[in-house]
Amino acid sequence: MSERLKEAAEAIKETPYVFVYGTLMEGFGNHMYLSDSAKICNATTHEKYTMYADGVPFVVKNIPSVNISGELYKVDHEVLAHNLDTLEGHPDFYRREVVEVNGDNEKMYEAWLYFYPSENLAIGRVIPERVVSGSYRKYVLEKWEKW
Repeated sequence: MSERLKEAAEAIKETPYVFVYGTLMEGFGNHMYLSDSAKICNATTHEKYTMYADGVPFVVKNIPSVNISGELYKVDHEVLAHNLDTLEGHPDFYRREVVEVNGDNEKMYEAWLYFYPSENLAIGRVIPERVVSGSYRKYVLEKWEKW
């Protein structure tokens, strides 16, 4: 078993859920990476963070501004290691961390969330647009209406 798969297997024992807030959500291009995983509910982060969009959305941990909206999935270690960690470039690009999320089913969960390191905000990027609502779906719909 590869090191990546071993690490993901340990991570899943700790927390079997992942919270997604962007292109991994239903109706977006990367949702196929979660096609074998069960959607638990829609959810929002318990803590406040900041979401930006620069082609794709990303969330920064240490700039609190709004609760982030997304979807909660139960995943296995193979989906976490092969699909999600690979797509998100964990731990070299995005960094996966456990956060609390409030499900729309009235339950609180601990789930993995992929954060973009705030120290990389100015490296090689155009200044990104802040997603004031914390909802990438709402942001995309508003952009679509303007076009």
